[in-house]
Amino acid sequence: MNFHFFFMGSAGDFFPLFRTSIALLSRGHSVTFVASDEYVWIRPFIEKTPISLVCINADTRFEQGEKPTFDVGGHRSLSDLVEPLVSAHFRYVQDTYVPGNTVFINYIGYVGVKFACEHLGAPYVGVLYAPNPLAETGIFDDDSLAKLSGALQRVASDNHISLVPTVDLTWILSSPYNLAYFPQWMGNLGESVFHAGFPYPVKNDATLPGEVVVFLAERKGEKIVLFTPGTSMPDPAFYAGIVIEACVQLGIHCIVVSHQIGQLALQPEWHGRVLLLGQIEFEAIFDKVDLVIHHAGVGTLSEALRFGVPQLVKPEFWDQFYNASFIETRNVGRAVKKEAFTRETLTYLIDDILTSDDIHQACKKMQVECLNQNGAVISADFLESILVHDKVASQHDPVVETL
Repeated sequence: MNFHFFFMGSAGDFFPLFRTSIALLSRGHSVTFVASDEYVWIRPFIEKTPISLVCINADTRFEQGEKPTFDVGGHRSLSDLVEPLVSAHFRYVQDTYVPGNTVFINYIGYVGVKFACEHLGAPYVGVLYAPNPLAETGIFDDDSLAKLSGALQRVASDNHISLVPTVDLTWILSSPYNLAYFPQWMGNLGESVFHAGFPYPVKNDATLPGEVVVFLAERKGEKIVLFTPGTSMPDPAFYAGIVIEACVQLGIHCIVVSHQIGQLALQPEWHGRVLLLGQIEFEAIFDKVDLVIHHAGVGTLSEALRFGVPQLVKPEFWDQFYNASFIETRNVGRAVKKEAFTRETLTYLIDDILTSDDIHQACKKMQVECLNQNGAVISADFLESILVHDKVASQHDPVVETL
């Protein structure tokens, strides 16, 4: 059986799908990831598995001009990335769909995938990563929706399709199947959404790099803060510098995890207190630090909850404001606006969090809540059930049989 995952986004978007894919592979299924060249960073993870990776680029008319870009710190409109891919996604679904043998799992903004599945009657699953979907995050404004509508009209014309849906938020967010990678107690989206829970790894076999082992061993019993800006925080080196300065002022140690640490100039007064890492698996390090400072991404949030470590977050956009509110409401940490992200503010907040018994007790309580989270396996069960249903339908539906 074949499962096709359309990916777009950050590490927090990738790993839920990747871990679900691993569960499906263990059951003998075939898995394909579909992504554009903007996301070549996922290739090393894919290549360690039997998963196939298909890179779909923009339509020819875009390849001849300026390459579409996506400025997460600017307009934050996804249409510049999604619109050029509408036709290519539609053709991909047409070429790969086998009734009763194929399921398409889609980032809900890829309208070409959704349109093709509706046209063919193919099983379509919309993926949600946080309780406030696109309609509440403001990703698609009226101009973006108009662009996507035009792209869909062109696809329909090219394929002689007369019935074209209205591209609005209601249509984008409506799916026959919806899969949420978070538990209902974080945000219940209703009976139409299947809440699989946080997709933690089936087994934790992550190991620490040697330099991290040494760094931790030499500072045993001392407080350590980990800062990770995620894959979408603008100017991560700038914010890393502020975190480090606050930690140095408090006399505690800091680990910075970012693929852009090369932009960070180490200061003499930081010597011996800072470790810079390009990347590390969170499940290997989070239980060894005392505080995680991050961008309020749901992936980092869920890992911190899993290991019972307090959080200090600086939300920027999308679901991050909801996540920050959740952290404060559950008292597992604090949130700070980017305008207030200064050395003075962080010095106060880091000290307040590290010395708060209430926050540490709340973190331990949430850690217990997360013990039963097995979203990767549960979502694989859910996807298999869809495939079984489609297989039965394709055997009895004469319309499907003639496709």
